Amino acid sequence: MLPGVSVVAKSTATGRTTEVASSTTGQFTIPLLPVGRYEVTFQLTGFQTTVVRNVDLHVNDRLEVNGKLTVGGVSETVEVTAERVFVQATPALQSLVAAKQVEELPLNNRNFVQLAQLAPGVSSDLPDEVGIGLTSTVSISVNGARRNAVNWLVDGVSNVDVGSNITLLSTPTLESIQEFKIITSSYAAEWPRSGGGIVNVVTKSGTNRFSGSGYEFFRDDSLNANSWFRNQSTNAETRKPPKLDYNNFGYTIAARSRR
Repeated sequence: MLPGVSVVAKSTATGRTTEVASSTTGQFTIPLLPVGRYEVTFQLTGFQTTVVRNVDLHVNDRLEVNGKLTVGGVSETVEVTAERVFVQATPALQSLVAAKQVEELPLNNRNFVQLAQLAPGVSSDLPDEVGIGLTSTVSISVNGARRNAVNWLVDGVSNVDVGSNITLLSTPTLESIQEFKIITSSYAAEWPRSGGGIVNVVTKSGTNRFSGSGYEFFRDDSLNANSWFRNQSTNAETRKPPKLDYNNFGYTIAARSRR
């Protein structure tokens, strides 16, 4: 990379742009970008403009995006489609739980914490019911470490009670989560507190249009088959399946994001 190159990262969802200039050594850094898809434009007088499209940025990613500038007219533009997977220079072992998994995988009581079990090395003793307030405990272990040694973060902010270290201060709903990453070993110095694993959650942000959704997740004993042993009972009350009447409903509204 040449020095003094104008580098512009543009979010394809919101149109928001962030511009920096390359240093005297031709390097640049664009920090604190929200997750999402970007196109990166490289411009320098006397060279053709280069645009790198389809750059997908996930939580805690550090991507190396290079633009090859060729001598030519300023009106000429070279467009490059980025590779689907970037190689990141990190020794950390990490697993990404993407938006599609958050939206579509079946979860008991719709607790996102259960998705952490998708990462290798993670085991859990999670309860069937989701707690509220100080009862919202997260009993998972990463690579055999203590369950109170896991760091839970939401949008970069610690989200665990420092008294027990196993109680979430807030439990984001599935509709509010964009994605999250689980780091299981070889942590960088940036991560605080304990060394028993990191769960870093990123919430959704707005786009250039208003959107929303409504939902209800319904469970009832009339929809379930009775067990074989209950059907063999001679007692009419015993033959009845356990009472279950569960409704989880709500709505979301995504506001328009300003450029």
